[in-house]
Amino acid sequence: MTDRLALLLHDEADGLVVPPAPADAVLARGRGLRRRRQAAATGAVAAVVAVVAGIALVVPAGSRPSAPAPAAPTSTSPDVGTAAYGTVYSEDATVHLGDGRTVTVDDQVVEALLPVSAGVVARHGDDLGITDNTTAGRYTLITPDGRARPLDLVTRGPGYAADADQPYLAYTRVGPGGLSVVVHDVVRDREVASIPLPGAQEHSLGHVSLDGDLVYVRTNPSELVVDWRTGQVTSGVRSYDDVVDGLGVTDDRVVDLASGDTVLERDPRQDRTTQLFLSPDGRSAVESSIRTLRSRGTLEMTLHDLTTGASYPLLDRFLFPGWTSDGSVFALRGGELTVCEPTTGACTSTPAPVDPDARVTVVGGR
Repeated sequence: MTDRLALLLHDEADGLVVPPAPADAVLARGRGLRRRRQAAATGAVAAVVAVVAGIALVVPAGSRPSAPAPAAPTSTSPDVGTAAYGTVYSEDATVHLGDGRTVTVDDQVVEALLPVSAGVVARHGDDLGITDNTTAGRYTLITPDGRARPLDLVTRGPGYAADADQPYLAYTRVGPGGLSVVVHDVVRDREVASIPLPGAQEHSLGHVSLDGDLVYVRTNPSELVVDWRTGQVTSGVRSYDDVVDGLGVTDDRVVDLASGDTVLERDPRQDRTTQLFLSPDGRSAVESSIRTLRSRGTLEMTLHDLTTGASYPLLDRFLFPGWTSDGSVFALRGGELTVCEPTTGACTSTPAPVDPDARVTVVGGR
């Protein structure tokens, strides 16, 4: 979530009304993203995910370079399969797992919960309210059975990311030789790649996304794309807020990077600020639109199933949505945990007392 929208949502949270959100902004997909990923992996060597070396650039005629086509990733890590996690969230330094168990990390507060194929990685620290280049974040791998393993890893600043289908974290690091993209295996707890970014300026680096073999580093005004297995760096690519499962996300649309097709367009009305949030599996999205700035106004939250094009309005409790491993969206508010299924829009709520003074973080919700 961008700092701008997060601030707006906090300002508006107390006095918003939530009318039904329009559903005609969705463009239906002709095929499911999961089926596309499975087809791309056919014939690969690895049992979990397949390795594809190199980068294929898609350059439509008359346009600037597009992002490299997403490759099906592979892993030599002992991690097998993709872990199923439920409604994972944290209160300060305590992480609540979907089955009711809790894990407390040895730190002050959890700042982010990142889904990986081995479970969820908690990023935590002393005071991570402002993620600048001096903020140190530490990491703990939490598996679905409740085991917690602190990782030998510290990063600074907002440039970090995970891929829900892999046991890796990617982040940017400033060293004596300049800026680099680093990939860390969270199962083996070791660095597996470090790729220099020649000419990149530290102050221009923003959000990082990890998708298969590719690390997307948002700069101003374009983006760097790094194949962390080959070390190839591509510049001049259109910048996206996030990249998930071959989909690029901006404030106004979700784009299939391989084909260039628009998968989802935001509400076309101009009197609002809109943000799109993709699920970690790339099958669903939440569209958040706020109509007014710095005053009482209307917030609309819509859940989109990207595989069918169906859309469902969400309740006002979904100010800060989280995601489960099966693509359901959930939120905590008013002492309740509400989960909505993306293919039907059906929601269920259960009691979930949360300390109102605690910092609450949901999985996949950064």
